[in-house]
Amino acid sequence: MCQNKYNSGGIKCELTQEKPAFRDVCENFSYTQGFNSIIDDLFIEMKKMSFKKRRLHIKSFFNFVCAIFVIVIPLYLFKIGLDHDEWFVELSVTAIAGGFTFLGFSLKPLLKFYSDTKILKKKKNEIDSLMKMYGLVYDVEIDYKEDIHGNLTFDNSIKVFPSV
Repeated sequence: MCQNKYNSGGIKCELTQEKPAFRDVCENFSYTQGFNSIIDDLFIEMKKMSFKKRRLHIKSFFNFVCAIFVIVIPLYLFKIGLDHDEWFVELSVTAIAGGFTFLGFSLKPLLKFYSDTKILKKKKNEIDSLMKMYGLVYDVEIDYKEDIHGNLTFDNSIKVFPSV
């Protein structure tokens, strides 16, 4: 929608070659197909994230439980090792360290998912505020088909019309 470029003088508008006044709307504004592709990509990514959500939560929960077991069971071995053999103590300390490492690896995909979701929501809010500024409303319909191998094909349509 708004094409601008950055050079040594700062940000310049592609249409007017002047510094943009972000408090005002651009009178040379034109709704382009390039903006359609930005909206398409954003909503397809949001749909993909919604498909990943349940599977990721289940996988992270299972890995978290396994990591807790890897931490708790060596604590019992540590107690036995204090009474009997030094070898059990070394083994249990190593296993506990491995459990905490596994705990970090189990939570990393979940934290990445939430940060990616936050970024997508921020981009959507930016698009919504821009569309509101220019008095436009959009409607996105996304249909998907899954083939036998689990690959998803997205069919989408965007309708943009003036707000009432």
